Amino acid sequence: MAANPSIQLGTDGNWAIKEDNLLAYKKDGTRFFNKEFDFTRGSLATFVDKDGLVKVSGVTNTELVTNGNFDNNSDWSNFSTPTTSKQSTDKAYLGNYSWYIVASAFRQGIFSPNNFSLVSGKTYRASLWIYALDGAEIISGVSNSDASVFTSRTVAQGQWTNIVYYFRATASSASYISILSSSSTLEFYVDNVSVKEIQLDVPRIDFTNDTKGHLLLEPQSTNKLTYSEDFSSWTTTSATLTSNQSSPDGFNNAYIIEDDSASSYERVDETITTTAAPHTFSVFIKKKTSSVSSYSGIQMGTGFSYVIFDSYNGTYNQQSNTNYNSIEVKSFNSQWWRLKLTATVTTSTRVALWGAISVNGTSISTAAIGSETFFGAQLEEKSYATSYIPTSGSTVTRNAEVCNNSGSVQDFNSEEGVLYADIAALANDSTNRTIALNKDANDRIQMYFNTSDNGISIFYKAQGTNSFIMNETLTDATEFNKIAFKWKTNDFALWVNGTETDIVSSGVTSNANTLNALEFEMFNDSGAFYGKTKNLKVFKRALSDTELQKLTTQ
Repeated sequence: MAANPSIQLGTDGNWAIKEDNLLAYKKDGTRFFNKEFDFTRGSLATFVDKDGLVKVSGVTNTELVTNGNFDNNSDWSNFSTPTTSKQSTDKAYLGNYSWYIVASAFRQGIFSPNNFSLVSGKTYRASLWIYALDGAEIISGVSNSDASVFTSRTVAQGQWTNIVYYFRATASSASYISILSSSSTLEFYVDNVSVKEIQLDVPRIDFTNDTKGHLLLEPQSTNKLTYSEDFSSWTTTSATLTSNQSSPDGFNNAYIIEDDSASSYERVDETITTTAAPHTFSVFIKKKTSSVSSYSGIQMGTGFSYVIFDSYNGTYNQQSNTNYNSIEVKSFNSQWWRLKLTATVTTSTRVALWGAISVNGTSISTAAIGSETFFGAQLEEKSYATSYIPTSGSTVTRNAEVCNNSGSVQDFNSEEGVLYADIAALANDSTNRTIALNKDANDRIQMYFNTSDNGISIFYKAQGTNSFIMNETLTDATEFNKIAFKWKTNDFALWVNGTETDIVSSGVTSNANTLNALEFEMFNDSGAFYGKTKNLKVFKRALSDTELQKLTTQ
């Protein structure tokens, strides 16, 4: 197809991201995108990688801690206290010495990697493994003379626990690792200590239910649950919790919640102050490998139905009370489901998880005994669930993403051409989500998911006078659809998934050298495109019907 494309954004399974802008390259080093987009987010965000794991975007490869696995003891030293310690060849040991009391209920052991420092204003990921010999609540932190950042985690005795947390440094100075415990006889091993910087403005190529990946752009959202992974920090009603279970992030951050009583409902729950608006609660649930004999339970909002979940088949039933606006279960990968509940809640919202709540899958019963593995709870003030936002002690907000300013006037043909996109909406949320050519009010092309259910539209305006709208209803806007709009004097057409759906046979086009930018938003900076993009192209000539049919064939 001799189509002479000027702007391309496409996928072939060989994604890579240059950190300072939206560029991609094949693994052999050849250029794959041929135009840049300006991209900003300014906050942490997660994506799903090719292996189906939840990862934080922008984590750099440079390790700031030297010898985090303690192979060379000379790279480490104690900081102030404790006064004695010993290291082995594969881990650090701290214990059996006088403790430095830092709070009424906590005692501290401090150790320091040599030549380790943070930079004020930069964001980091800290990770370490702890093996507690006595079992206690552990608070781990990265500290320096001016500021400290800690995360709390209850660790089980006699097993390794991975602690991961994210923070923004507030000072630039030499830093050290701190471990605090509620036990006065704390003894533990530490291994695999890691601190890496995170680049916040890195676009996300996401592989959720997509083997080749897509550009993911999302609006601002806040996880209102302050502990998204540590369910021991929730209110526990008799349930037995077991930490350190394998999780969708590739670590051991999931929990087993067990109900071992045939006479009571045993659960964990959190009550959050909310607004009277649609909210979505989502959580990852581990798939069972055989038919279940008991069913777990999930609930959001006081008075809403118990959702009885079959973690083998991924099916559910609602029992009693008020039904939700929507319930969605998605197979996240080969080992996990992600369940999502949406409802309009009140100013106080409870979310709850039961390891077992039903013996028959249709009604709740105290006789249910069993367990379920959960990870990644999220409560958002939205009518749909967005990508996972991890929290560890406070609410966390992922900022809206901005992606625009690709190309210049020489890259486009204002008098004829084709705008093509392979795109999917995040949800049918009654908003306009726009991909546009040009920032000018008088000459512009806008392709957008409109406010109607599964609606897609083309708005065309040329020379300030000739304008029209083409509308089409898709089978499912949340699935990928191939959309192409052709413009040429007296020859305009919309193609959707291999079919010409609308034509306009009269009208002028813009004057030469008028179109000058490709944007993921409208000309007036509104209607930002929040969705998934597999492929985006602008052609410098109007393609034939045969070419358009081939281009948009699913």
